[in-house]
Amino acid sequence: MATNKLDAVIGQQRPRYILQRALENERVPHAYLFYGPMGVGKEALALEFTKALFCQSQEERPCQTCSSCRQVSTLSNPDLIYFFPSPKDLKVEDERAVLQSIAENPYAREKPWSNPTLGIDRIRYLRKACTIKSVGKYRMIIIAEAEKMTAAASNALLKILEEPPENTFIILTTDKLNMLLSTILSRCQIIQFGLIADAEIEKRLIEKYQVDAERARLLSRLSQGSYSRALEWLDDEFEEKRQVAITLLRAFVKDFQTRIDMAEEITKKYDKKAMKEIFSLILIWFRDAFLLYQGGVQSQQLINVDREDILHRFVHAFETIDFDRAFTSIEHYTQLIDRNVHQALLLVCFLIRLETVLEMKR
Repeated sequence: MATNKLDAVIGQQRPRYILQRALENERVPHAYLFYGPMGVGKEALALEFTKALFCQSQEERPCQTCSSCRQVSTLSNPDLIYFFPSPKDLKVEDERAVLQSIAENPYAREKPWSNPTLGIDRIRYLRKACTIKSVGKYRMIIIAEAEKMTAAASNALLKILEEPPENTFIILTTDKLNMLLSTILSRCQIIQFGLIADAEIEKRLIEKYQVDAERARLLSRLSQGSYSRALEWLDDEFEEKRQVAITLLRAFVKDFQTRIDMAEEITKKYDKKAMKEIFSLILIWFRDAFLLYQGGVQSQQLINVDREDILHRFVHAFETIDFDRAFTSIEHYTQLIDRNVHQALLLVCFLIRLETVLEMKR
């Protein structure tokens, strides 16, 4: 009997164990729901599980070398259907680009659109595809970010789940369980994913991308348990953006015209995605400041450990810091970035809000 290993996925020992047992006992339910934070390997494990299910090896599955495994890796297996949120008028070349990014690294799927959905047309295609006999023994359907299905798409998928086609399996992934129909949840086996340990992310960055140990440690902390986030920081000018975040926190003491000029300059240089990353870095900065403010914190507990001196000066510069309001405000303005608002004005408003969060020492 072949052994089933899903070791290509980082961490997630419990989800891997559940799936390996299902394969070994040949008792795979017709529908899974992978639930957990973004960037922790839900889609990666869905693909590894598909490889193991389709694998032709009689020894270890997935073998990564048979034709079925290779086809799943390149998303070219005729029995694999992989859906992700997209605009209604999705262009073929854009779809290919996203699929190529998944094939290259399932932790780094490209997300080029601000508010994509999964529409009824996708589910209608599924229903039609399920009436056609699969090429191999099984068919696998992966629907990423299933919470982005429209109401019509959700109801159409429910009909498929109620009467699942023979030898067809469905994996839904989501980080927002409450946005899915309860009737869909009840028809899936839910497997919860957790955050990935910093040490595991650090090790993978060093082994796969030859990142030096100090930078790998910093990136793993900044990622906050998300390997996808660590890869984004790896490919990005994150140090530059972190400096922008620190500069913004200093800007609230400037005069109003200086704030406007700074906001215009920053929003001209950075797009919405980059602005969200900058706000994320501001949130992490306040998180570290909160730990220092409470006292008794160890350096290894800080994310911005290489900026500990600056963090201490930041905390001691203020009479009071309203951390509750800080965290709420940052999350609020981060959500506004994706809306149809003037980005520079949004940034100025955020700087004004900081006045209610930070009180300078007299």
